[in-house]
Amino acid sequence: MGQMAMLVSDRLDNHSILRHIAYQIGFLFQSQDDVLDVFGDPKVTGKVGTDIQDGKCTWPSVRSVQKLHGTPELDDFKAGGPDIFEPSHYGEADPESVSRIKKLMHQLKLREEFANFEKRYSDKAGVKADIDRLPERLSTMRPVLHEAVDNLIDRKK
Repeated sequence: MGQMAMLVSDRLDNHSILRHIAYQIGFLFQSQDDVLDVFGDPKVTGKVGTDIQDGKCTWPSVRSVQKLHGTPELDDFKAGGPDIFEPSHYGEADPESVSRIKKLMHQLKLREEFANFEKRYSDKAGVKADIDRLPERLSTMRPVLHEAVDNLIDRKK
């Protein structure tokens, strides 16, 4: 990633497509980090995730709210519950609330959904397509950017 950052750093101001690609790669990385926080093995990732306890706005939390829209389960999930003064389980540090949210995210099959999202977002219709559309004068960056995306796919930590 350092190699890519050096190549891109002096060119971002002049090329909006590079800014867009950098954003896409950053979004993919952050989304993966969000998913690993919930579903990752702490022995592999090297950290115990706390996004649920911290009530962070993450890929899994946003998809959960989207998928639960209009269901009673959403009240347990969202901040404030059905009444803004009632506690919800998301954003609570107690183990029962965290377990309940993780169970719900497993039931929603978010890990599987993310694997599909990750492939679609990065493939020839996503980030890689944008990389391939770089102007010829920036073509030397294509292999480095492709490698950066390839290194992100299916990462475990």
